[in-house]
Formats: sequence, structure tokens, C-alpha cells
Amino acid sequence: MLYILKINCFFEIATFLDLKKMIFCNIS
Repeated sequence: MLYILKINCFFEIATFLDLKKMIFCNIS
């Protein structure tokens, strides 16, 4: 589950390229 979440966050960052998203995912 954690792996999927991490991948999802990475994918979103690559697509959206949003730093905020990266931080949020890291915290989560």
C-alpha cells in the first residue's frame, strides 16, 4: 500500500510538477 501511495505521489509530481504535492505526500 505504501509503495502504491509513494508511486502515486511521484507520478502526480511528475505530471503536475508541484512541490507542494511532493511535501504533502512526504508528510502523508
